[in-house]
Amino acid sequence: LAAHWVNAVARRGDRPYGLVVGPTYGSVVEAQLEGPTGILTLAPNDFRPTWHPSKKRLLWPNGVRAYVDGAEEPDRFRGPQYQWGYLDEIAAWKEPASLQQIRIGMRLPPRPQLIATTTPKPVKHIIDLFTEAASSQGRIIIRTGSTYENLVNLSDEYYHDVVAPIEGTRLAKQELDGKLLLDLP
Repeated sequence: LAAHWVNAVARRGDRPYGLVVGPTYGSVVEAQLEGPTGILTLAPNDFRPTWHPSKKRLLWPNGVRAYVDGAEEPDRFRGPQYQWGYLDEIAAWKEPASLQQIRIGMRLPPRPQLIATTTPKPVKHIIDLFTEAASSQGRIIIRTGSTYENLVNLSDEYYHDVVAPIEGTRLAKQELDGKLLLDLP
């Protein structure tokens, strides 16, 4: 889970400037911070960050901080500098220019890193990212996963109501198997 990665990066303390971004500010708070698999929810008791909503900032006990915002306004990411970031549902971002602005701000050493999670929908910025990864010589790594690998964490109702009805369909390849489908019908 990305939240575990964020808390591990913060605990190491060698990269004090981070960023947490989702499609909207509300979605970041509801899912990435406070949701069942959120950073605050999964933080260990001995290393829990403090959430400062008025500053849009997470602050860990060792001084590591993360700016928290939605991707609605790309210019918000102009100027600041980061060492790591967690970006959620990037295929759903209405302003994909935010991704480029964030990448420009990932310039502080040592070795800036981003982790992005999304359903790989065939939108331009996702296709571009897959294309760039293919020629990045390992700088961009794309990992895919399947809903089936995560069934142990999902309710039986979810399987019966959501997964089973679309099994074997084109939609299942994207939504359940995590495949980027470029052969648009």
